[in-house]
Parts: sequence; C-alpha cells; structure tokens
Amino acid sequence: MSRQLQTDRRVKDHIEGKLKTTQHLEVGLLLGAVGQGAKETLLQLVPTPTEEGQQPVVTLTSASTQGASSKSKSSKAQTGIKVDNASLNLHASLVINLLPGGLALIGAYFLGPAAANDQAFLELSRLKLNPDAGAFWTAVLCIDSSSGKAIYQAASASARPRQSPVPCELKYGPMLENLQSVTCRYPLQSQLPVHCNGKQMISQIKRLVAEESNRISSGLVFLGRECCQNSNKGLHELVPAASQTSLEAILLSSPSCCATAGTTASEESAGCLAVQGALHGLAFCHKRASLPEVANCLKGGPGCCLCSAW
Repeated sequence: MSRQLQTDRRVKDHIEGKLKTTQHLEVGLLLGAVGQGAKETLLQLVPTPTEEGQQPVVTLTSASTQGASSKSKSSKAQTGIKVDNASLNLHASLVINLLPGGLALIGAYFLGPAAANDQAFLELSRLKLNPDAGAFWTAVLCIDSSSGKAIYQAASASARPRQSPVPCELKYGPMLENLQSVTCRYPLQSQLPVHCNGKQMISQIKRLVAEESNRISSGLVFLGRECCQNSNKGLHELVPAASQTSLEAILLSSPSCCATAGTTASEESAGCLAVQGALHGLAFCHKRASLPEVANCLKGGPGCCLCSAW
C-alpha cells in the first residue's frame, strides 16, 4: 500500500535538477511543517554539505550481494553505501537550533540508486534528530536517482514495530504559500552580580536564562485583541486571504514568575552587570492552525527559546 506525502513544489525542482546532473548521490535532512493542517508536509530537502578536503558524506561501496540463488527470479541485486553519520548528526544539530517555530526536521533522505535503498534505510534510521526524543526513530525518504520514484519509512517509537518502507507519492503543491509568518519582540532587562569566580558567574547566567525562559513559557501571546491561549479561533480568521505580510504578536510574561537572578551586589561580588536587550521570536504557522498552536510555535522558536542557545 502506497502513501502520499504533501510536498512543496520546490522539492520537485531540486530532485529534477539533481537527475539532470552526473551527481546522483546525495543525503540530507527533511524539513517539514508541524501543527494542525500541516501534518505529513515536506517543505525542503537540505543536503548535508561535505567539508573541504574531507570524504563525501555518502559513498557507494564496491561490494554487492545477490540472493541465495542467483538463478531465482526473486533474487535482488543490492548496492552498499557508506554514510558519514557524524557529519549528518552534526548537520542536524546545527539546523535544529536555527529553525523558526512551526518548522521541524522530520527525518533524513537518500537520493541515489534504488539498489541501495535497503542499506540507506538502515543507515539513516540511526540519525538522532533530537537528543530529547529518546528512543524515537527518524523518518527516512529514499528517492531513485533514475526514475525519481520515492519510498518512505515513517518515524516511530522503538517500543512499536517499525513499519516497512512503502512506495510514496510526493504530491506537489504550494506548501510554503500556506504558511503565515508571525513575529514578536520580548524585552529583556535584569541585573547580574559580577563574581571573580568564573563558575559562580556561569551559574548566575544559567539561572537567569532558566528564569527568563520560564517567564516566556508562562507568558501570554496576543494577536491584536485576541489572547491566543484562550481563543478558539484559527489563524486564517485574522489574516486576509491575499495577505503576504507578517503578523506581529505581543508576548507578555506572567507577573507571577518574576526573575530572581537579578539581585543587587553583595560583599562577595565585584558589582552588578546590567543585562538589557530584546528577544525577537519568529514562527511559520499553517494558516489553518489554531491560535493556541500559534502561541506554542512562537514561544518555541529560536528567538524566544533561551535554553536552546545555552
């Protein structure tokens, strides 16, 4: 049984461009959208770059295997591949911290000969997209470099039987046009005691980061007069159908969560360091997303997620 994967039309351009060249071997990351109205949506293929002077991230091995009986019609020639998982994991860790809210790495892909698909699924399923995901497997997409046909293996928890790869139809459309950008600006102002002891200073900074992150997490997001957390409206009800402009939200921190890291100077400190600035949050949400989802995506983006930077 085959399945459909909603895919942005720019992915088609990338695949067709690769098929027209002699460089038919590529691995990378699958960038998708998350949230209501954006399930199973593939937005972009992000190739993992090869560092200058280093071996390619993926190479074909010379060995190939046959079935138990070479005379059997069911025997299937296989091609081996070697994937530099260290480079792939490093690439994933860097991209994750740069993604705006609402977008996520949903898996990895391999573009190459179909005979290498089995080995590609085995290699790429080991990719750790997020250390906090525990035992979750990543989704894997294999694209035949001759025909452009795709096979997909969905992500699943290790506690469940992993589904076998199935033929996948990439249903192309204007997926990026269905996303609405939302921004916010969160002022940050505090004081830190300056300690001669470096460990104490780092501890104070981490404490400030944790407390400001808690304030953001418990804060309220407003779009116009709508409090997103308490609204049952969808984002499309606030945005004109033809609008291409970004929405600006207001993020108010909860008054019940006041930062305590900003204390005055004591006898053990050499003075106080004023910390003042602003965090700029950015999220891309599906136009059919609910306003509570918009709030979660906005606060989970890199601009407002202080902990990810530390």
